[in-house]
Amino acid sequence: MTNGLSKFCFPAAMALEFSLGLAISLVGIGLSVVSGLSQLSHMGRFAKITKLATLVSAALVFVSVIFALYIAHTG
Repeated sequence: MTNGLSKFCFPAAMALEFSLGLAISLVGIGLSVVSGLSQLSHMGRFAKITKLATLVSAALVFVSVIFALYIAHTG
């Protein structure tokens, strides 16, 4: 027989585990990209590209946040 607490705890635990896994994955990807760009920045021809890559990345994050806010407010 299930009670109200177990009906809450299982989905809450699943959401917590998913969020933790997603956070670990995104941080790992971010660290890999930063490490790769750091190593590429020491090469002459890639120095300009690595500086541009950080600006493009920031712009993409900004645009995606603005788009998500627009979608959230317009339904």
